[in-house]
Amino acid sequence: MWITRETWQRVLQLSKRLLLPLLLLTAASLLYGEEAPALLVKGPLRLRGIDLLAPNMLAAYEGFYRYKEEEIRVIFTREPLRRSGDWLPFPCGKLQLFKLPDEWERIFYYSNNRDISLLFVFSPDFGLWCDFIGIFVERFSFLVGFSLHEVDVPFPAVLELAAQ
Repeated sequence: MWITRETWQRVLQLSKRLLLPLLLLTAASLLYGEEAPALLVKGPLRLRGIDLLAPNMLAAYEGFYRYKEEEIRVIFTREPLRRSGDWLPFPCGKLQLFKLPDEWERIFYYSNNRDISLLFVFSPDFGLWCDFIGIFVERFSFLVGFSLHEVDVPFPAVLELAAQ
């Protein structure tokens, strides 16, 4: 039986599609050892309006990260958000955050006062929220500098959190 050139090309294309994700997962496990990183599992998705705030039509993007059993929601907009008096200043390392009042979730707001406004949503018992925000802001701020168009939203695919 003879395999045609076209068949070989199809097999090679398919193997490249399957091999790359497998190699990335293997590399991630070697780099991060036993500790699993936070992975972007969905997004960035375009939004019209941010549901965490008063009714609005802000252009935004959201992404969902998975860290172990936790899901972390991140919302990005290029528009500054108006803070209400209920938002409490909350330090996180070198960053100044604001905590939104919410009984069911931890919601934090970060802005670089130029073109980055980020909202982070965590479950109340997630202890690495400050680590996640610090790493995310650092990587996102770096990557957004390479964005050529406003629709380029560079949510980092992998974030390594320090275990506490």
